[in-house]
Formats: sequence, C-alpha cells, structure tokens
Amino acid sequence: MSVLTSIRKWLAPPVFEADEDKTRVASLLNTVLLFLYATPVVIAVNVIFIPANRPFGLPVSAVLIGTLSAMEYCMRRGYVRTVSLVAVTFLLTLIAFLAYLAGGESRPLNIYYAMVIVSAGLLLGGRSAIVSAVGSAVVVGAMTYAGASGLIAPQTQAPTLAVGSLTYAVGFVLIGVVLRLASNSLRMALEQARRSRADLQVIMLDIDHFKRFN
Repeated sequence: MSVLTSIRKWLAPPVFEADEDKTRVASLLNTVLLFLYATPVVIAVNVIFIPANRPFGLPVSAVLIGTLSAMEYCMRRGYVRTVSLVAVTFLLTLIAFLAYLAGGESRPLNIYYAMVIVSAGLLLGGRSAIVSAVGSAVVVGAMTYAGASGLIAPQTQAPTLAVGSLTYAVGFVLIGVVLRLASNSLRMALEQARRSRADLQVIMLDIDHFKRFN
C-alpha cells in the first residue's frame, strides 16, 4: 500500500454498513476533526510570528494533536455519538482556554463559538445546539467579565494581522464545509424518507386450470 493510499484511507470517513444514520454522522464528525487539526497549525504560525507565545504554544499543540488522534481512533471503532459529544465539549473548552490566554478577549473567537453551535446541532441534534448556544453565551459572559474586572490578565501577546486572518479563514472554511455536508446529508435523508413512503403496488394473477400443471 502506497503512502498516498494510506493517507486517503485515513482521511476517508468510516462506513458502518448496518447503520446509515451512524455513517452519516461519522462523515460529518470526521470533517470536523480533520479541520480541527488546523488549530495546531494556527498556533504554530502564531508562535513563529510571536516568539513570546512559545511557552504555551508547543504544549497546547501537543495536547491538541494527541486528543484529536484519540477521538479519531474512537470514532473509527464505532463510538460516534460519544466522540461527537466529546468533540463539541472539547471545542468549547479550547475556545474558553484561548479566551483566558487573551485576558478575556472573546471577539476574535466569535467565529468558533458559531462553529460549536453548528457542529452540536448537526452531530447531536437540535437540543444540543441550544445547550451549546447557552454554554457559549456563559463562556463569553464569564470571560468578558473576568477580563474587564482584572481577574485574569493576558497571558500571550495579541496575534498579528496575518495570524488573525488565518484564524478566521480556518473557521469560515470549516463552517462552510460542515454546512455543505449537512445539506447533502439532509438531501439523502429526504430521498430515503420519500422512498420509504412510496406506494406499494401488488399484482395478483388468477390463471384458470393451472392446477393441472402444478
């Protein structure tokens, strides 16, 4: 098996033959996890342009890569819903931690709060979207209050314009791809529902004198 084939196999979402809904959610979850791998890249760029951020950048990147790899492994083992819940919780916790490092400044991370809500709704259902929206509001309020009250101070320097633009770009691309997959998933679900509700027609034949051949 070539390296390229191995990479394609690793990037491809898992397929669960006996459960189409589980396969659909796994496809969405796989996309979310793959794009979350871009977070260590953003941190690495931040460290390159701002050397003062290195003390936290390298450990955070290592934790991110290890956690995402563990979630990817568990997802392929079939624990799709559990990993979905962990992924949404992990993402919200990560955003809260980054806001803490920024001294409570949450505005640069707003796109990621939106990503949490969208991902929760697609992976876990509508109620989870509401819960994640409330959780995001609580995190934003708490961090903003803590920063304004002087309870937390900035632990890192502000990112450069290039790093900030890269961060927003990653967030927008992720939300766009996830929404695209959600649209395809909804279309497939509607087609399946339409097929399952189709009229069933039965034709009965009565052939005279057929018993003599039976």
